[in-house]
Amino acid sequence: MATTFRTESIVLKKEPWREYDRLYTLYTREAGKLQAIAKGSRRSLSRMAAHLEPFLITDVMIARGRQIDKLAGSEQVKNYKNLDQSVEKVALLSYCFELLDELTSYAQPDRRIFELACELLEISEANHLFRERSFLLARIFSLKLLSLLGYEPELKTCLECKRVIGEEGVYFNSTRGGIVCPSCAERLGNQLLGQVTLSEPVLKVLRNIQEQNFSGFLELYIMPEVIKSLDIIIDEFLKYHLDGELRSEAYFYQVFKD
Repeated sequence: MATTFRTESIVLKKEPWREYDRLYTLYTREAGKLQAIAKGSRRSLSRMAAHLEPFLITDVMIARGRQIDKLAGSEQVKNYKNLDQSVEKVALLSYCFELLDELTSYAQPDRRIFELACELLEISEANHLFRERSFLLARIFSLKLLSLLGYEPELKTCLECKRVIGEEGVYFNSTRGGIVCPSCAERLGNQLLGQVTLSEPVLKVLRNIQEQNFSGFLELYIMPEVIKSLDIIIDEFLKYHLDGELRSEAYFYQVFKD
């Protein structure tokens, strides 16, 4: 890649760097995740800092450095003005973007992941019934992100016998990432760790998550008990791929479990 390039980006994290600078972690359309320093961005009159806030899409100019890149310019592409005025939206997006930061590696570009993050911002801005759907959207984002990273769960065939499964009651194995039919689950018993019973409605929703975009789920009524089961299953699956608890997780659950 050239020593200087432009790309659209989303801010995942910002940290103080020396006296007047900041270190930004960005997920970009062209270069994937990267870190770059914005000189003077902690000064109150910094124009660049205003374009590098969370929940914006920003066109940035990156100057490659020997040890660390520098932000040479920024221009706001899309400002989602209403997002930071909702506690639920802030909790949702903070959780999802921290998850994106934790699960992705540097210099591994994937435009699908960037588009997924942009889609989440769009649907969050447009959704007027957000309290009821924010929690579910976080889980949908988690599963879609894992799938794009190569960890898509097997939801069509049994992991053991490879038999095609309909919508009958099965088990979800979080450590192996997929479903196990009742016969194989009974045969293997305690050999299968991380196993959760999967009801027909939950399996159907999980399959729909793989096939539909976010907006499709806003038009569906999903029973509270199904959402609760989805939370348990996807959370267990996530924990298998994370090194520890997310910093934003406690706040996320505090907001949505009140």
